[in-house]
Amino acid sequence: MMATFDCSGCCGVVALTMRLRSIRGAACAGALRLFAHREFFDQIESQLEAASRRGVTVEILLPWRSNHLLADWAARSYFTRCLDTGIHLLGYQKAMVHAKTCTIDGQWSTIGTANLDRLSSIGNYEINVEIYDSRFADQMEQLFDSDKTNALEITRERWQRRTPFMRLTERALGPLRLML
Repeated sequence: MMATFDCSGCCGVVALTMRLRSIRGAACAGALRLFAHREFFDQIESQLEAASRRGVTVEILLPWRSNHLLADWAARSYFTRCLDTGIHLLGYQKAMVHAKTCTIDGQWSTIGTANLDRLSSIGNYEINVEIYDSRFADQMEQLFDSDKTNALEITRERWQRRTPFMRLTERALGPLRLML
């Protein structure tokens, strides 16, 4: 049901393509639960939205502030769509989260340095490893739950109360998010 691979020695487009296929396949296969630490997940956004519509619990922990201010604002341009499909968004507070982890269905996990973005696929030498083990996935989910205690849940109501300046900035930077 879920593809796995050993990505030691893989980099660039091949590794990104394999990670995307694995995560897309798991999200499309009806995984029961998905947790993710991801700054950028443009490549799998539609699969996560579809999974959420089917009743899959999708929680995404994002840095509320990072070292890439423009990318932060651009990424927020799709929050309304995510919230409308039932995706739970959490903004990590007080520190910058840089983890690149994901667990699916309490069985499959990935951890590493690579974002799911185009830059990681064309020139950044980054790598993730995938592990199919329920004990490891349980540990990852416990870490995620611990991280959630330092996060602000971004609810639809809270998101609708943002300032006109924030809305304008998101709208202006949204089209650039694939380049940031």
